[in-house]
Amino acid sequence: MRVTTVGSPVYDLAAMSATSSLEPRPAGATEEAQSASAPTPGGIRLAVLDTDSGFIQVLSKRLETMAWPHRVLASAIPLETLVAMRLNAMVVDLATLGPHGWTYLERVCETLPGLGVIVCTGRSSVAQRVRGLRLGADDWVTKPCHPEELIARVEAVVRRRRRSEARVDQAPVTAARSRSAPTSSRPSLLVAASTSRGANSS
Repeated sequence: MRVTTVGSPVYDLAAMSATSSLEPRPAGATEEAQSASAPTPGGIRLAVLDTDSGFIQVLSKRLETMAWPHRVLASAIPLETLVAMRLNAMVVDLATLGPHGWTYLERVCETLPGLGVIVCTGRSSVAQRVRGLRLGADDWVTKPCHPEELIARVEAVVRRRRRSEARVDQAPVTAARSRSAPTSSRPSLLVAASTSRGANSS
């Protein structure tokens, strides 16, 4: 089952080149896959895997305005490169990946569990959307869509993941000590009772 884009949406914006302000970092030591979700002071680190020139032009201009480090990808890249880029989120058009799109999506979600993945593609069926979400995608957006909506969904996905990570990092809640206090006094009570019985028998 393959997702295909029906028609080519037209975006009303002067042409501009898709720029890349996010480059992979050299891998000196082996990095944990979970580090792909590390927060960045400069904004959300985003990769856009898409070849829809009109959509990329509009989206790239907005991302530059927001000062988000981002990189536009025309095809699938090795998972090791994705890890080195330390991304917070990734937007994927399955139509760009061709027949291997489902497999790549599944591998990305399994290898980078901390990465927010948003599928943004053309017309699709309910079965395809359900499949994508069950493979690990956090959200699914159908083109044509407004860039502001896509950006808001990316922000929501990253926000939910950061909240989840914060809850995991919190210490577990311990039971109130007052409930266990009576048990600590039982030995002294037994000693007192024993002493009292010994005094009476003498």
